[in-house]
Amino acid sequence: MKKLLFLFFAALCILIASCSKDSGFMPGSDPFLAMDKGSPACGPVIYYSPADDGDDTEELGALISGAESGAVIKLSAGVYHLGYMEIVDFIGSIVGAGVDKTIVYPKTPLTYKIQFTENIVPCWIRLTGGHVCISQMTFNTDVMGPIHDYSEEPTMGEDLFSIFVCSDYNEKYRPADSYQKCEFRNINFIGGKDGAANGYLTETNTIIGIWSGSDFWWPLEGLEYPLTKGDYLITDCYFDYFLDGAEGFGLGEYATMKVLSSKFNNCLWPLYFTANHGPVINITNNIFTNSWDGDIIIEDLDWGILSNTYINPRIRSRYALTGNLFYAASSASSVILWDIYTATDPENVPPMLITLKGNIFNLIEGSIGISAYNSQNAVIQNNKFRGSCSTGLMVDGINTDRLGTPLPLEGKANKALILGNNFAGLNASVANIYLGENSSHCMVVGSGKENVVDLGDFNKIVGMKKIPGYIGSRIKDNFRMWHGRRHH
Repeated sequence: MKKLLFLFFAALCILIASCSKDSGFMPGSDPFLAMDKGSPACGPVIYYSPADDGDDTEELGALISGAESGAVIKLSAGVYHLGYMEIVDFIGSIVGAGVDKTIVYPKTPLTYKIQFTENIVPCWIRLTGGHVCISQMTFNTDVMGPIHDYSEEPTMGEDLFSIFVCSDYNEKYRPADSYQKCEFRNINFIGGKDGAANGYLTETNTIIGIWSGSDFWWPLEGLEYPLTKGDYLITDCYFDYFLDGAEGFGLGEYATMKVLSSKFNNCLWPLYFTANHGPVINITNNIFTNSWDGDIIIEDLDWGILSNTYINPRIRSRYALTGNLFYAASSASSVILWDIYTATDPENVPPMLITLKGNIFNLIEGSIGISAYNSQNAVIQNNKFRGSCSTGLMVDGINTDRLGTPLPLEGKANKALILGNNFAGLNASVANIYLGENSSHCMVVGSGKENVVDLGDFNKIVGMKKIPGYIGSRIKDNFRMWHGRRHH
């Protein structure tokens, strides 16, 4: 996430300000359009500085809720403290003075009880509807004591579930035609430690940095819950010390999500995507370091949460992972692809369509660059694999989910296209590429220098040396999912 920073505010904007909290207004165009083009924004501008009493929740919340469409709320340098906030249908931007200058902490204890009562995903800051851009500041949950004051979920311990929850609707707000646009630009997200292993057996006090998608904790009987519609952008951001840096859950065919030029450090799974049906998701030019398990997890399991949700059986979820840099730090795969519905309900839920191009995998003993389970038509092209490990790339079918729960149908990985990948810098103890016994009709093209284990059916190998081999168990012990938190 390394692009030139925007935010040049126009001299054309008339500022009516006598102090840092006074505001100036001038009618103008949507500031996002201007900022995306690198030109000045001309929306109404409101200046704000930290409250003297150490609690900015009420005053800043009032500024946001009362702001005109296209407003730019500029936070000066300083330390801010915010309690739980709900921002609904805000059209505008909230801009800090820089990630090292505008620092936002939670005003503890955050109120969780009402969120569970209202059946919404618990969080610190909720963005519902609207067109919101947040940029140039730091959100830091590394504070002493419990982050929230209440949780009926015993497995959650004292952990904050998510800093941000972004969705087009929830139980409290259901417009007839919901849609949302959220942008996070040049933001540092810093998780904290709770001092003891609790909740999900980690020391994090914040589980997720950004949650984009379904905003309900559990589907209520008799209510429909459409998939999320909206555009979500995370660019030039930094995530440190979370279970998930960012997660997409319940995104539908009218949704896009982009994670661009960002850095993820010290996370269990920096990026996690599940229960999405039909969106376009692009993950480009990011850097992953010191992950405790995999770096990117992509699956379609919905954990029973979308039981009241219509899934279009004709629209495939489309994921593109390009130009990312991975530094493996655990014995898991850097990228884990796991298609559940191919072995549960293939007639009603189409398989995910996933492309990986131009990524660089720096691997260690015990790790794997890419594990593709039950994938259909995956394209894995022009990636580089370096370091030492058992295999750089595995394609296979499997008859369980990542919890180890058996699936009712046979799992197969079919028609993967694997070509142009560079294994020159990889010392693989088993093989550069491993096609398991439940793979079929895959096309693998090499330069003549690589090797492959092929235990599948009707796979075509061109320009690679076939060798015998067996990689052992396909399910790693550390694949256990913590999303079981939401099962009743």
